[in-house]
Amino acid sequence: MSTSTDRKKKLFIHFIKIIFTYLFLMLLVADVHGQEMNKRTGLIKGGIYSKDRNNKRKFESFAGDASSGGGSTRWGFGIKGGMNLTQAKPDDQFSVFSYTIEPEHTLAEKEYYKSSENTGFQVTFIAKYTLFNNLSVSLQPTFASYKYGYESNYAWMDFENNNNSLFLFFRHEQTLNYLEAPLLLRYDILDAPIRPFVHGGAFYGRLLNALKEVDVTGQDNASGATEEFNGATSTLGMDDQYVKSQYGIIAGGGISISLGPANFELGVDYKVGLNNIVDENNRFTDNTLISGSYDILDNMTLRNLSFSMGVIFGI
Repeated sequence: MSTSTDRKKKLFIHFIKIIFTYLFLMLLVADVHGQEMNKRTGLIKGGIYSKDRNNKRKFESFAGDASSGGGSTRWGFGIKGGMNLTQAKPDDQFSVFSYTIEPEHTLAEKEYYKSSENTGFQVTFIAKYTLFNNLSVSLQPTFASYKYGYESNYAWMDFENNNNSLFLFFRHEQTLNYLEAPLLLRYDILDAPIRPFVHGGAFYGRLLNALKEVDVTGQDNASGATEEFNGATSTLGMDDQYVKSQYGIIAGGGISISLGPANFELGVDYKVGLNNIVDENNRFTDNTLISGSYDILDNMTLRNLSFSMGVIFGI
């Protein structure tokens, strides 16, 4: 594993610690405030039971409506963060090599990593507005860092002397940073202190920057003796290789827990990108990629599974 990758993982872990600490402090303040309210009013923690027009008991949270995230108004604002897993879905595959006779299988084919190997993170600010009852709409500006990777292998052999050969093995890790704007419609299933919810909608994202990290190893049999080598890890800017925007649909759900004037939430979302994120016009324009790592990008869309935790306050 490269030093650069280790450094990124340490930064990611440090970032997650900061998010968790921030959420803990906000929840602690909310809980202390809620207990103080309980002492003054003598009401149950987190809310009060009242009767509706049909004389049925209904729980009303101090955090306001389930969709608002707190307060006595329809508005709720908050923050959430967490990790995500990305899967690249290639539509059309390309190679730096061309063949006079197309083989059934070539070493140049990419082997994409599973989503469990592609870990990124996201930070989201939340603005919610309650439409009526348990239905709300939210805009969730998000900074999202997605990662996906693949391997490619290449070989050269001397047909006059099969002992003369060269094998190269490449590991490619792509990092894409987006500023996204998901617009979601949410429904809270229960009127209770603990509320499961579902939501769905669409998102649009703008690419901030793209980076590629390449690790190369190989085996050289062409110098008279077998020699294995590890090449240096290189990091390349990839902004021009991707289109500037991504859009798609999003669906998910979670649990909202009322804690005084705030709602603590755990959620899972699944995003499906609908457009090809690779710039086809620039595919063959970067000689560093072609001659240095023998690699060009396939046409692809992204699938992303994210896990998050956060807190919402009413205003």
